[in-house]
Amino acid sequence: MMEYKIVEKAAFTIVGTARTFNADTSYQEIPKFWAEHYETGGGEKVMGMFGVCMDMDGKDFDYWIADLYAPWQDIPPGCGTCQIPGGLWAE
Repeated sequence: MMEYKIVEKAAFTIVGTARTFNADTSYQEIPKFWAEHYETGGGEKVMGMFGVCMDMDGKDFDYWIADLYAPWQDIPPGCGTCQIPGGLWAE
């Protein structure tokens, strides 16, 4: 059995790259996105601390390869930011 606890976390911002995927094909396509990210040097800009699913619209959703963002950091070329709302998380 997996050990976990429920904690409340404050909102935070991520920085990275995103693509839109379809739920029917995402299990095949997201690993390709990660491979491309590292093959094209994306890991030099954003290591990929998170894989984040956002903005579900029917079967389509945005998937981010991202790191934590701090306001004093420059946003790397080709990257964007996204605010993650605070709430309850499993840790």
